[in-house]
Amino acid sequence: MGGRKREMILEKAEELDVKVLNGDTDE
Repeated sequence: MGGRKREMILEKAEELDVKVLNGDTDE
């Protein structure tokens, strides 16, 4: 179960990285 949570966190981190790279600071 822990592995899945880690995957979700990694996905979120990737999304945030992409946002930062794109200069998309909406939050």
